[in-house]
Amino acid sequence: MVITLHYLNIFQRNEWIAYDWMIKQKSAKTQIPPNIAIVLIDDASLQYMDPLVGRWPWPRAIFADVIDYISKGSPKAVLFDLLFVEQQSSTNATAKDENSDRQLSASTQTAQHIYHAMQFIVDNEDEVNKSDLNTALPQAFPSRFALPQSIETPQTTNSTNSSHDNTHTKLNNFLIPYDGLHQAAKGIGVVSIDEDEDGVLRRTALTHFYQGFYYPALSLAALVDNNPLLPNASTIYLKNHQLFAHDTPIPTDSNGYFYINMHERFDTYSMSGLLASIALLHQGEVENLLIEPDEFKGKYVFIGASAIGLHDLKMTPLSKNQPGVMIHASTLANVLQNNFLHPPHSVTTLISIILVSLFTTIGILNSRSNRIKILLPLLGITSFWVWINWQFNNNQIVHIIPPLVSIALSWTATYIYLHFTEEKEKNKIRKMFSQYVSPAALTVMVDQYKDYSSAHRGTKEEVSILFSDIRGFTTISENIAPEVVVEILNYYFTNMTNAVHAYHGTIDKFIGDAIMAVWGAPIKTNNHATLALQAALDMITQLETINQWLAVRQYNPIDIGIGINSGEVILGSIGSEQKADYTVIGDNVNLASRLEGATKVYGCKIIISEYTYAQVEDIPCMVVDLVRVKGRHNPIKLYTPVITTTASAKTASEIALHSQQAFDTYLNRRWEEALQQYAELPNRTLAELYAQRCQEYLRHPPPADWDGVYSIASK
Repeated sequence: MVITLHYLNIFQRNEWIAYDWMIKQKSAKTQIPPNIAIVLIDDASLQYMDPLVGRWPWPRAIFADVIDYISKGSPKAVLFDLLFVEQQSSTNATAKDENSDRQLSASTQTAQHIYHAMQFIVDNEDEVNKSDLNTALPQAFPSRFALPQSIETPQTTNSTNSSHDNTHTKLNNFLIPYDGLHQAAKGIGVVSIDEDEDGVLRRTALTHFYQGFYYPALSLAALVDNNPLLPNASTIYLKNHQLFAHDTPIPTDSNGYFYINMHERFDTYSMSGLLASIALLHQGEVENLLIEPDEFKGKYVFIGASAIGLHDLKMTPLSKNQPGVMIHASTLANVLQNNFLHPPHSVTTLISIILVSLFTTIGILNSRSNRIKILLPLLGITSFWVWINWQFNNNQIVHIIPPLVSIALSWTATYIYLHFTEEKEKNKIRKMFSQYVSPAALTVMVDQYKDYSSAHRGTKEEVSILFSDIRGFTTISENIAPEVVVEILNYYFTNMTNAVHAYHGTIDKFIGDAIMAVWGAPIKTNNHATLALQAALDMITQLETINQWLAVRQYNPIDIGIGINSGEVILGSIGSEQKADYTVIGDNVNLASRLEGATKVYGCKIIISEYTYAQVEDIPCMVVDLVRVKGRHNPIKLYTPVITTTASAKTASEIALHSQQAFDTYLNRRWEEALQQYAELPNRTLAELYAQRCQEYLRHPPPADWDGVYSIASK
């Protein structure tokens, strides 16, 4: 019964409601596409321009200025979701209007990356338009703007048998950019968008068939290249009536419609801000531009309307009033990211309906406990819902309502059957579950599985790595009982772990008495270097507490060294099939370990690399040295944070600046001056080290090619 109702589309409206809810949840987790920008003609733009040029439509010269301004930022393409069909001079033949049209055409021609909009329509024949129907497009249109087709595609006729023919009625008329503008355009895309029966826009046709040729939607126009000298240049092409992007077929339903994986947010700019920036530029003010042209560098820039009076607000799963241009932008983002929603499969739906019906009916009939009879269908609904979410998160759409209705009807029918018939003795030996997994726990398991799969494959991440080590702990542990060693280490690790966690770090592993921690993965943070250094400073503070605890127990105090480096690492689950660790590896990890060892050489509790220092905020650091560590050829500058309880923030900054001046003096071979400057630094070990170097160089000057780099041979 459910299968019959499904094919009669009885569930369609409810199916759409469920789909809209799921796409809204999915879009909330989607990041802003980095290579797409939208300029909106909003109500503020209309108000801004009203005293200058009057009501909409604006003179075409304004859009010429917009093209010129955006083009200064070198965008990949500028796509107008606006129809420039008639020349403004056709209704008001003034020299000003004619010049305005010419300016838009000229700017379009000069920019060479401008894409304009067109429409195909189905027009009813009458006495007025009879001669206009089924007319041919301008001669150069197919060769310049139609989709390229593979040689395997048979010659297309005027028939409309392809699954990509987006209307059941033959298109018989068109609206194209005015003469002069379409010749200047790099490309032209169709802006026609069809809504579903409930008025919500969820799907779109990516191609539009007219008189033997397929024309791309505006969202794909910038990916089409019909240059005969570059036959394989087009990202989008047709092969046997199937649309491909990057040699990957774009999934569509049986009617040729593409399900849009909606984006809720884009880098969006108001046209008023853009026009105000243009006005400032014309006045020679380049310092305080509201929108810099460079913000559009390398981006696909859509220009559309969100003002209520311009009638381009669409009802989508995300909003009742979403600008139509965002539909085109979302579609382009899907293609660029290869992020396609796959339409539901009819076979999957049929199997789902049958399986959940059998599961519900057989489960209830074979259960003696009323509790199980009630929980079993709920378990089926929960499991099915989790599976649907998993599928949807992996871009596979699944029909939701028919299987759920099937569970409900099977549940009801089975209870009615049991009510009017005697419940028979069932098999006493049944498979019992040791535990029942809640929907929340199951969701966590699914999430962990995805994370594990990703970890198994491995990824490259930008992180900060910290190594810390207790100075001479091996010698210390030889003189005390094993249980005391364990007690000390446990107390030490507890305090140090608290410091790492307080600054959102992850303990990677304990290596004897050493600690390895990571910031920036698996939880991504932009300020991972600063957090790592803050945690290291807290670890030094915690060391005082640990030594007080040791003193009370009459144990000797301990000291530690900490090394921090930032850079790209490989992150993943690494190990054998029997045991694997989620960890980071790579040259930058090794460097962090080397820096921890370098703290012994320079008498610093913390040493960070120049890569970490470049990302640290508001923590004054002294220059330590320019070194070449074992295993790396290129020299690295080392720093240490200014650790002092008496100095103010200003004094700490002065110490950091003084260390830089002293090191510069040292590099410039002014040994006596460097001796004096280093003597004023609070780090006595560092000062004595440079004093020895300067005195040695005074006695035996280094060669002419000396670059100041010190090689650390030990690990």
